[in-house]
Amino acid sequence: MSYNNNEKKAGWRHLISEWLHHFKWHILVWPAFGFFTFVSQDYLWPLIQNINNPGSTPLGEYASAHPLRLAGVLVCLAIIGFAIKAWMIVRPILVREKQYAYMLEGIGLREFSSHDCDEKKRQDWDRCVSEIQGTRPTRICILGASGWETFGSPQSPMHILLRDFEGSISILLMKPGSYGFKKRTAELNKNEEAYRKEIADSIDYCRSLVVKYKKSIDIRLYEDEPIWKMIFSDRYLWLQYYDPKDDVDNTPVYTLQTRAQATDSSLYYPLVRVFLRRWNDAKSTDGFDYHNHKFLC
Repeated sequence: MSYNNNEKKAGWRHLISEWLHHFKWHILVWPAFGFFTFVSQDYLWPLIQNINNPGSTPLGEYASAHPLRLAGVLVCLAIIGFAIKAWMIVRPILVREKQYAYMLEGIGLREFSSHDCDEKKRQDWDRCVSEIQGTRPTRICILGASGWETFGSPQSPMHILLRDFEGSISILLMKPGSYGFKKRTAELNKNEEAYRKEIADSIDYCRSLVVKYKKSIDIRLYEDEPIWKMIFSDRYLWLQYYDPKDDVDNTPVYTLQTRAQATDSSLYYPLVRVFLRRWNDAKSTDGFDYHNHKFLC
């Protein structure tokens, strides 16, 4: 029954839309047609009949008496014609741009960067850090591989941010010796021991923050190959993908956000669930035993 009611409502909406369309068409066309008929009957037709002696017609007399005024009218008509033509060209573009902007807002995409040179990388990381510092979220989550170039190294972009952050921090890194670890090192032709050390040093940095600054940091290690690199807070998400043939820092950056309206249309939400699913995976294990000061990787 509800299906039939919806069909009837849709039919009435379509009928009203068609009626309004024709109404607007008549409002514009008939006055224009009447004006053209008036001008043709009183001015253009006599001119055509007396083409050899145009000065004897009303339009010819008017042109002889007011040449500049007639020229101005013709120029105005030409400008109006060009403006209408330009609007007909521009309007579909504006409509597409509006639809495109609405689509981007709907999926939550805020920025895109090719992230393909040192200057762009610096600017992208500066924006990421500024966003987290400016919004003062209660939690930061990081999904990465070794973490060394993201927060572990003293020169990494989030090294100081983690030290100064007042909320809780959850970090997922690759488990050394796992299937994903071995595949990643083989793809990039990395030394396994060096890569293992990067992971251990990243975890050790977090341990030092917990011991020295009493930070709330949890680290878990996953076994699968890395696909997404994510850094997200309560409303902001940094996203990159792990290219099998290149370092993740050379892949494009997508930044997403939750929408102002209470809606789940933003891709922020399903991507956060990707992190949570891996975090809660039974195969994911703790990276460090803070009570016994012992690495678990």
